[in-house]
Amino acid sequence: MDKPVFIGDELTASGFRLAGADIRVTDDMNIEEAFEDAAMTAPLILISARSANLLPSDKLNKALKALRPLLVVVPDASGASPPDLTRRVRRTLDLE
Repeated sequence: MDKPVFIGDELTASGFRLAGADIRVTDDMNIEEAFEDAAMTAPLILISARSANLLPSDKLNKALKALRPLLVVVPDASGASPPDLTRRVRRTLDLE
């Protein structure tokens, strides 16, 4: 069974590494590459809020709707929190 993958900064990644996840420490330039690589093999992708905000919104929305791999946006060590996903889903479904 493949392991979950965490994508984000080094400090936040250290906790996920201890929990057994594969990690992809990224900078602003290679976030899309790391995300696409993880999506090919991982059953679960955990991505920091800051990294998620760096992905193009259409790519992030598509990934959030997909059943596989499951994507979870998590707060990062710097205090950044996930975007308001409920509002984003309602807007996407034209319920606002």
